[in-house]
Order: sequence, then structure tokens, then C-alpha cells
Amino acid sequence: ATLAGRTRLADRALAGYAAARRREFAGHWLVERMIAAVVAHPALIDRAAHVLSRRKDMADLLVGVTGAVVPPGRVLRPGFVATLFLQPRSRV
Repeated sequence: ATLAGRTRLADRALAGYAAARRREFAGHWLVERMIAAVVAHPALIDRAAHVLSRRKDMADLLVGVTGAVVPPGRVLRPGFVATLFLQPRSRV
């Protein structure tokens, strides 16, 4: 349709694809943006590295999400984020 100059028809046809793509990848994109934000702040990356080095279950979960093996919602849960950044730092 686009090649034939019918851009409105093409836009309508692609709108469904765009919506499906957003639904499929929105969680992964959010996780990517969160990781980028954490990496950009030394205190946050230090905290995350500290927790993940002691919590293999959380590290494995994050790797699974970034590898698209685990649904992103698993690390977007408030409990995961709270454990990663809000709980008092343990002394080891």
C-alpha cells in the first residue's frame, strides 16, 4: 500500500503490528531502561552489585529476564526492586 501511495491504508495495517510489538516488548524495554539508569549512577550500581553478589536467586532471575527466558514482570515486581535497593545493607 505504501509503495502504491496509499499511506493511510499502510498506516492502519501497521498500527496493529505496532500495538502488538509494544505489548510484547514493553516490559523488556522498561527493564533495559531501568538497568541503564542504575548503571549511570555509581551508588545504585554499587548497591545492586552488592545485593546480586549475595543473592544468587536474584542475579539468576535478572539474567533470565535480560536473556528473554523469564518474563520481565518477575523483576518489575515491587518486592524485587525493594530488595535490590531499599533493604538495609548487610555486613558480611
